[in-house]
Amino acid sequence: MIEQLIQPPHEDISGMDYHDNVLYMVSDTEDLLIKYDIKKQRDIATVKLSPYAQEGVAFDDENNIYIANDNGSVFKYDKNFLGL
Repeated sequence: MIEQLIQPPHEDISGMDYHDNVLYMVSDTEDLLIKYDIKKQRDIATVKLSPYAQEGVAFDDENNIYIANDNGSVFKYDKNFLGL
């Protein structure tokens, strides 16, 4: 088994998902959706989100991103709408 430690330059990474060969993360403290290149160990893009305590991120097969929050709500975004 191969393990790799990544240290993204963001606080409170509360959720992540690997999609289309890219790691996506949400930062609860910074209210960000982060598109991260694991091999280059750097951000590809960041999207500022409304402050709502993001806790998870997932994708579907129709180009949608789902972000869950502390209260159990799930927000649905179009990946293209977010510029990703």
